[in-house]
Amino acid sequence: MQQIRICFLLAALTFALAATAQNAGSAPASNAFGAQTSQPPAARVVDLKSSDGTLLKATYFAAGKPGPGMLLFHQSNRDRRSWDDVAKQLAAAGINTFTIDNRGHGESSGKYDNWTDPNKKQAEQAWIGDLDAAFDWLRNQV
Repeated sequence: MQQIRICFLLAALTFALAATAQNAGSAPASNAFGAQTSQPPAARVVDLKSSDGTLLKATYFAAGKPGPGMLLFHQSNRDRRSWDDVAKQLAAAGINTFTIDNRGHGESSGKYDNWTDPNKKQAEQAWIGDLDAAFDWLRNQV
């Protein structure tokens, strides 16, 4: 299950990056998916609790209808707001999008582990717990 989720995240990242690249040359009245955008989708800040009790901050960009959902995790030197433009475009195209501040980043609590900690297995399990919390929350929305 962990490998499936990691593959899903890599596919989502590839899709989002492709959408951003396509949008660079498009007209301002439409997004990368060709959908006309009259208003940006409403974003809602969400508090998540990971399996170890760590509070994670996230933002939900609703597509306004039931449908597919996408989780977007940021790079280690950023926070969830780095995905705002892509998330708005995805929501406008009908894809419910959820961006998360990884533990120790942005507004999320917890300790950031850069994988140099001697207890790497525990850090890996914490990250998996964060991913599970985000996946479960999004699954219940779409």
